[in-house]
Amino acid sequence: MKYNFDKLKGKIKEKFNTQNEFAIAMGIAPNTLSGKLNNQFEFSSNEISKAITLLEIESPEEAWNIFFTKCVEKNSTK
Repeated sequence: MKYNFDKLKGKIKEKFNTQNEFAIAMGIAPNTLSGKLNNQFEFSSNEISKAITLLEIESPEEAWNIFFTKCVEKNSTK
């Protein structure tokens, strides 16, 4: 399943300015974070929990929308 991380990317920019700075705060390599944001790797529950804390996300609904919004697949017309 692929997720849309646009809201997460916006929150990272708002709080950390760069994905690199957020990756450092998370304790993961920047290329690993990039892979997670591009659906190549999944976020673990521990990583989601740490990210919620670092990004100061207080609402469970906001956290859910940031981490679990599915990508909308475009149907082929062929």
